[in-house]
Amino acid sequence: MSRNWKKTVLFVVLGGVLAVGWGAVRPVATGAVYEDTRMERVSFTQLDLRESAEARRTGVYESAVLDAPIAFNALVPEWQADPTLALEVRSRKTEGTWSEWLPLHLSGDLTPDDAPLSVGEMLFVSAADTTHNQYQFRVSTVVLNVPELRFTFINSTTGPTTAELIARQQELDSQQNLPPADPTSYPKPFVISRQAWCTDSLCQTGQHSCTLGDPLSYTPVHHLIVHHTVSNNSSADWAAVMRAIWNYHTIGQCWGDIGYNYLIDINGNIYEGHRGGDDVVGTHSSGANQYSMAISLLGTFTLPSENPPGIAPSAAMQTSLVRMLAWKADQKQIDLYDATYHPVLGRGLPNFMGHRDAYGTTSCPGEQAHDLLPSIRERVAAELNFTPPHIYVDELSNRFTRSGGNWQDGPYSCGYNVHSWFTWSTTDPNQAAYWGEWQLNIPTTGSYELSAYVPYCNTGAGETGSARYTIYHDGGSSQVTADQEGYLGSWVPLGTFQFSPGNNPRVRLTDLAGDNNQAVWFDAVRVRYLGPQATNQQPTANGWVNSRTVNFGWNIANGGAVTAVKLRAATDSNFTNLVYQADLPSNATSHSHTFGQDYNPLYWQILLSTTGQTIYSSATTVRMDLQPPTSTINTIAWTNDGSGYVLNWSGTDALSGVANYTLEYRVLGTAAWLPLLNNVAETHTTVVPTDTNTAYEFRIQATDVAGNVEPAHETADISTNDAPASIALIAPANNQWVNTAVIPFQWQWLNGNTPSQARLQVSTAANFSTLLVDVTLAGTTLQNNLLINNNYDQLYWRVIPTTGPNGPAIVGQFRLDTVAPSAAVNRILRLEDGRYIIAWQGSDNLSGIAHYTVYYRAAGAADWILWKNGTPLKQAAFTPPNGQVYEFRARATDVAGNSQPASNTADLDTTAAIQLFTQGYLPVLMRP
Repeated sequence: MSRNWKKTVLFVVLGGVLAVGWGAVRPVATGAVYEDTRMERVSFTQLDLRESAEARRTGVYESAVLDAPIAFNALVPEWQADPTLALEVRSRKTEGTWSEWLPLHLSGDLTPDDAPLSVGEMLFVSAADTTHNQYQFRVSTVVLNVPELRFTFINSTTGPTTAELIARQQELDSQQNLPPADPTSYPKPFVISRQAWCTDSLCQTGQHSCTLGDPLSYTPVHHLIVHHTVSNNSSADWAAVMRAIWNYHTIGQCWGDIGYNYLIDINGNIYEGHRGGDDVVGTHSSGANQYSMAISLLGTFTLPSENPPGIAPSAAMQTSLVRMLAWKADQKQIDLYDATYHPVLGRGLPNFMGHRDAYGTTSCPGEQAHDLLPSIRERVAAELNFTPPHIYVDELSNRFTRSGGNWQDGPYSCGYNVHSWFTWSTTDPNQAAYWGEWQLNIPTTGSYELSAYVPYCNTGAGETGSARYTIYHDGGSSQVTADQEGYLGSWVPLGTFQFSPGNNPRVRLTDLAGDNNQAVWFDAVRVRYLGPQATNQQPTANGWVNSRTVNFGWNIANGGAVTAVKLRAATDSNFTNLVYQADLPSNATSHSHTFGQDYNPLYWQILLSTTGQTIYSSATTVRMDLQPPTSTINTIAWTNDGSGYVLNWSGTDALSGVANYTLEYRVLGTAAWLPLLNNVAETHTTVVPTDTNTAYEFRIQATDVAGNVEPAHETADISTNDAPASIALIAPANNQWVNTAVIPFQWQWLNGNTPSQARLQVSTAANFSTLLVDVTLAGTTLQNNLLINNNYDQLYWRVIPTTGPNGPAIVGQFRLDTVAPSAAVNRILRLEDGRYIIAWQGSDNLSGIAHYTVYYRAAGAADWILWKNGTPLKQAAFTPPNGQVYEFRARATDVAGNSQPASNTADLDTTAAIQLFTQGYLPVLMRP
């Protein structure tokens, strides 16, 4: 439903007042019909306090009793004024009892850095009155002028109650068919979702310029931040408080949504805040919005002595906060005791903190809530059964001592455990007077990692870049200079040292530094026991082995307390499906085992047993690959200058992948292979032989990552005769039979400059080791006739440029057969029906018979008649035109094109025919 807008102009005695309101009539929410939250604004401009005689006398202006534009349960002030502005507000029902005068201070949560107006704390009407209709304000400022003062009035009492929201959420949860909870994860507490409490029409539809212009963004949560809403602590309707906050954040401030990710009321009810779910970036801590989750406590938790006075968070509220923090810490594996770097702020931030710890410019979440953070952290650790890996010593503990002097507290209770000390640095040893010393709580002898916390506190000055720590350890003492400025909001590493419980291990810090008048911080220090530790060495992470026998190796550091070692292997990283484990001596650092099958992957880990605990090494993945790779040399080509060859090859391996290749070569026609390249990862190379007239062949062998070696190729992959050249051989064509002793050779240059000379060579060997012809020709010659006297079943020829950039020619093959074949009709058969079967046969010494030509004529005739022309057949049926005698002759042509000379003599005639129609009878045999 669209929202109706209306504007009303009001006038009061001082300045102009503009009242602007928004509110719609009826959204549909939790199965019932509710009215929307209403919100109205009244602005006072150019308030001149000198117009009031009382203000001139006291410096405080008190307004007349003012009627609010709507009945309201929440009020938010905003102003543009000098920093000395002080504002108090009270309200009542018309002609009813006034509330106390409540000072409303600047709200760091509600005032962004670039806001045109300062925003004060949100005031809620008491639970007893529900709503008020009248208000009055008092204001003072040293300049007696306020350019603008604005009040936003909100009525969010017309929606469902918290009890109705809880019932609705339970109904929604029952409809969602949620999967069973993961027993290994901390469960998310019961949360009243936006779907349940977000009953305003704008909240449901998001159809408003503020919400439409607010795209969601996501960053993984590393920091958990606690806020408070700085609102009344007594309410009969916390759901109404939620709706008021949502309306002001979303529409009043145009943030697009409520700023916090979750909110908790005094009864422990948890409400989902900013839309978008897990990891959504809210609007609550400026630059720290990203990578954080904000939980805001509904109410004010300042000290009772502050104005307005606060209360301590209720037990139910604390319990819900603990459970929410435990759920998120478990989900994101957040150590609430630690601090991590924040990429937006460019410095460290505690993983768990109050809003004030982000910038040091606000008291949020109130002193009484902020003071609880250390105990809340301990309760979260207990919920998760989490033991911090570090041992902490705080500056407020009895293990810390310090010098006398005028020590200063970190402002806004900043520090690791909501407190820190600081003093100012000096470079003059005579002026150095401040020192602090931490006694380390060392449980057992061993190596420890030592670090000190440097809080981010807003002192208005810088921090030392050269704090001088003295560490007393088993080997004596060491001085470490640390850059506190560079480690603000995080732990500055001091090094690794050997400590023993009885050696008085301690850390000392003084104000003597390498700079002057910079803050030197004395906060918590911590140590982390580094031993014993097992480090997996072999097989390496994601390493491959090519045998089922696996040799495991590891290192053990600080192993004095180790009583036993266990190796275990499994098919999963959680080691629930163990396939092998071995109990080993305490000093074991290697072990070998033969597995019964291949595993890909296999996870292995070392377990060190000490008194009271088991220490696990990181899981390492090993993979088995017993199959060798395959490879081949794909192409060979001449280099551009014709001085050598370019080889290209490739290989494949199904599992671990090809690691390297080995290439070998030999002279074509020889037996011994010689090394060319050994164990190279490249897939191409250039080979420059000493003699390009010699033919070579090549083979390749691949090795995979697991170490499997491809079997050596029995034959070559490729030879130089396969290289395409800068010359094309035209005639004789490849494998062509030639039938003349004078052979016409023809070729063509394809690229580059024509050489001045070239050699035409013919050989009976592919490597041209024996030459029949070797003639030198002018480079412009593209053909030449050569006489070759004998016939050959296989000849090789090439043209080699002797000068110029053209590479050697490819090798051509041809065959020489100049001898004609012979053939004759050698049998005639006569069938019963009078037809003849004429059969013929031929022979050839080299290329073989290609086809036959057969002639016939009547006996005594002079001319031969062509009967079968170019046939591959060796017999055919002949029907004589009449009953006279016929003569036949046959001629053969071989594959080389040689034809048998013609002859006028008949090979055979029909008088020699063999008769096939005589009948014969078998004797009849009688069976006895």
